[in-house]
Amino acid sequence: MAEPFTENEWAQINAHLDINPAQYGLPERRDGSVVLLSWNIRKFGAFEEGGTPKKSAGAFALIERVCALADLVAIQEVQRDTGSLYELRNRLRLTGAPWEVVISDVTGMAPGYDGMAERHAILFRSDRVKRGDLASDLSFDRSAVLENSNDALRALVKGIKR
Repeated sequence: MAEPFTENEWAQINAHLDINPAQYGLPERRDGSVVLLSWNIRKFGAFEEGGTPKKSAGAFALIERVCALADLVAIQEVQRDTGSLYELRNRLRLTGAPWEVVISDVTGMAPGYDGMAERHAILFRSDRVKRGDLASDLSFDRSAVLENSNDALRALVKGIKR
């Protein structure tokens, strides 16, 4: 695994972003626009003992910097421990904007299997984006998937035995 950036390296990264944020793909605010971001932040969630984010201070500050440019941020790979998500929301609120959060149930794992349990989260500025009353979860009867898989396997095995 790569070593984290040093404080000096983070200072250089931020200096480049300060000079020309658009060159690095950071969104630009335009009149009448809403800025939407979707970001898979690898293993975003856990806090270390003592209440600091598991991400380095520089990485967390960059996440905060980018999210502050948006009106709505969809974040994938939020871990079971949502501490970093709420810390990010609280830091964004310090800018004076009314940031809110909505989080999904845990997905990506099943009982008895090792899997990556994660959540999806939406951070949004409630002065720019209005949340509706309908919440939904796309799901299906997993037993049907298992039954179809077993039927296909039985047919395959039957064909091989001939």
